[in-house]
Amino acid sequence: MELIRAQRAYLDAAGKSESELKEAAEDYLKATGPYDAALQEFHQYLLSAEPSELIAVELEHTSDS
Repeated sequence: MELIRAQRAYLDAAGKSESELKEAAEDYLKATGPYDAALQEFHQYLLSAEPSELIAVELEHTSDS
């Protein structure tokens, strides 16, 4: 829920001052932290699992590079 609120605040700040937009962007990035960590954990799990075509596709979707 925090992520959705932060995302909404960020979108609302788009028409406001640069400092308000920057603050909203920083709050949004903070709110995404737990999701990024979970995604990295999932990525590591997939790397250690038995290789398959489905896992390769999922890794493409979750990879930062």
